[in-house]
Amino acid sequence: MDRYIARANIAHFADLLRHEVDAERRRVIEDLLAQERQKLEIAEAKARKQTHAANPAEGSEFPVRMDE
Repeated sequence: MDRYIARANIAHFADLLRHEVDAERRRVIEDLLAQERQKLEIAEAKARKQTHAANPAEGSEFPVRMDE
């Protein structure tokens, strides 16, 4: 859910930046956009960690052979 919200906010702020001309408002929106990108990065790292914990063979440096 966190990733969905962060992506939606990123899209929203990026859209606002496309139309905003006031320098101060642009700065505020850019700061908000940077915060949301950081939130998304953290949420995606947590999701990868949870996926790896649930399925440790995925992403392993040693390949897992399925034909054995």
